[in-house]
Amino acid sequence: MIFSPFLSIPLFFVMLLLLEAGRRFKTRTGLEPSATIENADFALFGLLLAFTFSGAIGRFDEHRSLVTDELNAIDAAYHRLDLLPLETQPPIRQLFRDYVTSRLNQYETSDHSVSPESRRLQEEIWKESVAAASMSQPNPNSATLVLLPALNNMLDITNTRRNAFNMHPPDAVFHQTGAQQLASHGDLCRYRVSHHRRNPRY
Repeated sequence: MIFSPFLSIPLFFVMLLLLEAGRRFKTRTGLEPSATIENADFALFGLLLAFTFSGAIGRFDEHRSLVTDELNAIDAAYHRLDLLPLETQPPIRQLFRDYVTSRLNQYETSDHSVSPESRRLQEEIWKESVAAASMSQPNPNSATLVLLPALNNMLDITNTRRNAFNMHPPDAVFHQTGAQQLASHGDLCRYRVSHHRRNPRY
């Protein structure tokens, strides 16, 4: 789940509303502060935040690792094009350059799926490489056994990265964290605001 930054605007006003509701509840009931309720409330809120940030850091590290893995996969496949006949290498190397450009352009958008252009270039690279490997002399199998597995790794890493970007905590965690945050604001004001007249600046 990806939240828009503009969601913080209504959230801010909801927090103010709950603070005011907590203040009025305290004024009417005159309840004394309860350390047990406060501790349990904020402990649960802190626990949810800790797990959320811990998971976010782990996923961020995994994304950085996958970027390096994709770079290494493309580099390995590109260098193994040397096994192909010389006359077949230039067009395939150009397809590789176009493919790298399409992958770099993917980061300028918020969509982490593999673009149609990248898919098209993947198919072209695979088709041209298979045809060129079969023309290798004196032993076509040497180019096939070395080049094609490297190409397969280069193509598979895109799906791995897409799945990694789509892995997020369950929606229930975000909903529970938001609800706990709002409840914490109401409880804080309910148990800590005095009976004195409210300062109009707050």
